Amino acid sequence: MASQTSTLPGRSASWQALVSRNLLMLSCVAVLLIIILVSLIGPWFVAGDATMVRPRMRLKAPSELAWFGTDAMGRDVFALTLEGARLSLLVGFMTAVSGGLVGTAIGLITGYFRRLDGFVMRIMDAIMAIPNILFAVAVVSLLGPSLLTIVGALVFNEIPRVVRLVRSVVLSVREEPYVHAAVGMSIPARLILIRHILPSCIAPLIVQTTYIFAAAILSEAVLGFLGVGFPRGTPTWGNVVAEGRAVFLRAPWTIIAPGMVLAITVMSVNLLGDSLRDWLDPTLSRRAKVHS
Repeated sequence: MASQTSTLPGRSASWQALVSRNLLMLSCVAVLLIIILVSLIGPWFVAGDATMVRPRMRLKAPSELAWFGTDAMGRDVFALTLEGARLSLLVGFMTAVSGGLVGTAIGLITGYFRRLDGFVMRIMDAIMAIPNILFAVAVVSLLGPSLLTIVGALVFNEIPRVVRLVRSVVLSVREEPYVHAAVGMSIPARLILIRHILPSCIAPLIVQTTYIFAAAILSEAVLGFLGVGFPRGTPTWGNVVAEGRAVFLRAPWTIIAPGMVLAITVMSVNLLGDSLRDWLDPTLSRRAKVHS
């Protein structure tokens, strides 16, 4: 009994130390989970359709009936923000996953097979020279606004960053003794890449995908604000902010409310990426403490 009671304070102290060391990361995760959960279950608690036009309710200030107020067409800004969160978060998730998978595959092959390195990396450099937003505007204008078009345009610009990251890891890992031993045992190259090299890329990939996720959400909002994203009337954070420009001086809540949610989401994802980087690579945090 005494041994059991003595271990409980030790466990509680270890949990407290873990929480205190990763308080920022846990806070960002909590904020993102709340935003995702509210975006998924929030529309069930909103009366009526989020896009329903109600002329009598136009430009009403925030109140109990409309927490974020109403826009120029009488639509509930709170309902539009919740509805837009699902589509904006979906764009960010699809872009991060697609860019991570494609970039990882290209980076693994490029870093392991040196004959492809020069040719592929010059292509990646050329892609990185193209401005992200201008390329996305051109692609969406040419092919038409849709989920696949917008995600494809955003993924195209994020692939080179993932390729360069994975390639740098592969170039260092492929010189390790266990990789040379696997090559000497005539293990197929695909198995060496998957079993011995890919695990070393997981940690930096997790951090990089968080940045891609945040950048994709912000880019989709910019496209919607410029009027080349999803069609007008489709609830996204960018479209809601764009439609509130004309009445901003009279009804500033039409832009402030969805803009604040967008800013909190992007900031939380970026801070989560920084926290994950320090957590997965403790040497970075030690160096920062030494220099400070």
